[in-house]
Parts: sequence; structure tokens; C-alpha cells
Amino acid sequence: RYKALLQSALDAKKFKDASRHQQSLDKLEELKSMLPTAEELGEQLAKKKAEMNDAIQKKDFVNAEALNEVVEVLEKKLEEERKHNPVPVPTQKVSSAPVVAKASIKAAIKDRTNSFDIA
Repeated sequence: RYKALLQSALDAKKFKDASRHQQSLDKLEELKSMLPTAEELGEQLAKKKAEMNDAIQKKDFVNAEALNEVVEVLEKKLEEERKHNPVPVPTQKVSSAPVVAKASIKAAIKDRTNSFDIA
């Protein structure tokens, strides 16, 4: 929303308004890092796990322990984020249009009159 406001202010050459909108955008960008999305948390988690595994391979167990603690915190944050903001599962769209039979009525009547039951 602020980006649209910023662009509108720039288009109208209202530079004071544009400056205020830019300041708001900058503040929001700073806050965004404190509230990562589930996708961003997943990326951070994968990166820290890779760093931890690298530390284990290098036998840097002190660093591996510290990274393990970070991994555990990120896993909890990711779990909480997914619990509070579940990823919507796409549902199959059902058509509201009526279904039209492909066979003609004459063919249906002909099939019906030519059939017989065996008792």
C-alpha cells in the first residue's frame, strides 16, 4: 500500500508526502526482519543446518553446539509460524455449470427399448 502511495505522491510531485511514505516503507522493512515468514524461516533453518553439519565435519564441536541451539530455536519458530499461519491447501474447483448429456434422447430411448431383462 505504501509503495502505491509513494508512487502516487511522486507522480503528483508531492515530494514531502513521498518522503513520509518512504520513511514508513523503511520502518516496515526494518520490522520485517523481526517477523520472518515461514518460507524465510525455512531458508534460515536450512542454512544453519548446513553450517552445523559443516562444523561437525570440521570437528568444530563448540561451534556445532551453538549452531544446534540456533537450529532448535528456528525449528520452534517455524512450527509456531505454521501453526498460526497454515499454508492453504489448493482445493479442486467444482464447476457450477449443469452437466449436459452427450447422447441424444432418441439414442437413449432406442437403447432402452432394445434391452431386455433375463429373469
